[in-house]
Amino acid sequence: MTATPRSAAHVAGTDSPGAAAPGAEQSSWHPGLDLPVAPGTATLIAYGRVTWDQITRMLAGAQAAWADYTGFHIGAVPETPAPYSHLWAWTPDWLARIRIDGQHAIAAVLALRGQPGNPPPEQWRQDVQFHQLQSQTWPLAEKRVGPLALDVVGQPADLYLVPGERSVTFVRIRQEPHR
Repeated sequence: MTATPRSAAHVAGTDSPGAAAPGAEQSSWHPGLDLPVAPGTATLIAYGRVTWDQITRMLAGAQAAWADYTGFHIGAVPETPAPYSHLWAWTPDWLARIRIDGQHAIAAVLALRGQPGNPPPEQWRQDVQFHQLQSQTWPLAEKRVGPLALDVVGQPADLYLVPGERSVTFVRIRQEPHR
């Protein structure tokens, strides 16, 4: 995915860090990034190492993004784990980051207003701050994950960065009809 700036002046660093377009929401800046981010708070929930069956039950009804040998996908959570390393899933109330390890996974959820139904037992929970960054999925010419279907190309995405000693990123893709 590629980050998208608010303006060319913003990328060049010639507008001020807090400057927002007239009528736009004010953003703060993430240290070390030249892109605007919106701050927020949520609950970070760690489930630890769980089975893929537990993942599919927890993420039932959510949208997800993952890559496999046939390319990059956005849709319902696959019934079997993808051969690549990560799957991201989301609803309006929460976002999940799944690190795939064979038939198991390391699972975490960023609970914005709620949490998944039927989750595995929690291992850890903490209120955290996050920074939301606007981004987009890969362009059509990008081939690092194989061929890309038109419905996954250049889709707007929100990245939720949870800073800290072990920072973590959650993803929500806002699919729009192909332009």
